Amino acid sequence: MKVIITQKQLEQIKENASKKFSCDKCEHSWKIEKEDKHPYLCHMCGYDSAKEKHNYDELENFWKNYKKEEEVTEKWSEKYKKSIDCSNPKGFSQKAHCQGRKKRLKESKEDELEKNGFDIEGIKTAIKLMSQLSETYGEGISLDFSLHDYYLKQNEGARRPILQLFIDVDKKDGNEYKITQLYRHEISVELLNMLEMLGLYNDEKMSPYYNFHFNKRSLE
Repeated sequence: MKVIITQKQLEQIKENASKKFSCDKCEHSWKIEKEDKHPYLCHMCGYDSAKEKHNYDELENFWKNYKKEEEVTEKWSEKYKKSIDCSNPKGFSQKAHCQGRKKRLKESKEDELEKNGFDIEGIKTAIKLMSQLSETYGEGISLDFSLHDYYLKQNEGARRPILQLFIDVDKKDGNEYKITQLYRHEISVELLNMLEMLGLYNDEKMSPYYNFHFNKRSLE
């Protein structure tokens, strides 16, 4: 079927195509392009104003084919960035943003550790070495040591903050290992020896300051 339009209608179409359209859900706006199959789909939050619903599949397809991703995400408003729930990101663009946010937070965290005399990569190495010596603990049971989380805790009277290390201790078969108070002390002493061997701890000065927490997620 052939559709015939007037010159006025053609000019109207061209004018509309050059106008900016704003998303109904966020502050992002864009020029509608006639070759766009989804002209009213927001490439930031994935909401399609024409269909009045989100279309995350099409949003992901767009970002997979878009080569200037970083250039666009820099134009997001601070309000929109803060509104993104990185525990449940929607679409490829939000996932990419959350990965970048996580990376920046990690780098900032590690910079803070370094300023206070801690080397997180060295600490991870010491913890890995503990796995190779684990048969000396727990009645000859082979154990795997891994760093779950860490953070600095300011302590009154201390010149430097204390580094809280949350270390997972599992059996080689993947099951959690129940550490007794006796083995907890022995493992802590051995870990300090390992850190000292790697130049990350001074036994005479008792510094830097470490607190070890095994198979725990928080201090509570």
